This record gives sequence, C-alpha cells and structure tokens, in this order.
Amino acid sequence: PRVMPQAIVSCVIAYVLLRFAAKQEPGELFSEDGYVLYEFMTHPYVHQVSMVSIGLVVAFRINIAYNRFWEGATAVMSMQMKWTSALLHICAFDGRPMNATVVPPAL
Repeated sequence: PRVMPQAIVSCVIAYVLLRFAAKQEPGELFSEDGYVLYEFMTHPYVHQVSMVSIGLVVAFRINIAYNRFWEGATAVMSMQMKWTSALLHICAFDGRPMNATVVPPAL
C-alpha cells in the first residue's frame, strides 16, 4: 500500500519512454537508425540485471527477517525459563514442604 505511488510513477515513466522510443523516426535521438532507446528498453540484459539485483535485495531482507524471528523466539524461551526457574525457587524456599497440609489454628 505505501509503495503504490512510487510504483505508479515508475510505470508511467516506463510507458512514456517506450511510447516515445516506438515513435522515433530514423535519424532521431541517439543513432542513425533511431531505435537505440527502444532496443535498450526491450533488451533482456536490462531486465536480467534489475532482477538479479532485486533478487539479492529480497534474499538479504528475508535472511534478516529470519534471523530476527529466531532471535525473538530465543528471547521468549529464555524469559520462560527464567520465570519458571524463579517460580521453582519460590516454591522450594518458602519454608513449607510441598505435600504438607495446612492446619488452621485452634481458637
């Protein structure tokens, strides 16, 4: 949702560039045949380079997210072990055996 404005702008720019390049007359813009921009925009090398770089970025972000997940899971397990240990210490050192019955005082 937050990236939609940037995506729309980049799509409009690509569309305008392709339409501009397709309407070139020979001898215009970059070379004698006039279709250098069109050939550059439609050549598979451009897409290959961009997809490899985007793939690397996505892989690194997934790796960072995976590591953050396991770091959080480890912290939660550590907290659980510490709370359990504290509860066991409280039960062990409260001064009363675990199986003792409580006798109300006589009046």
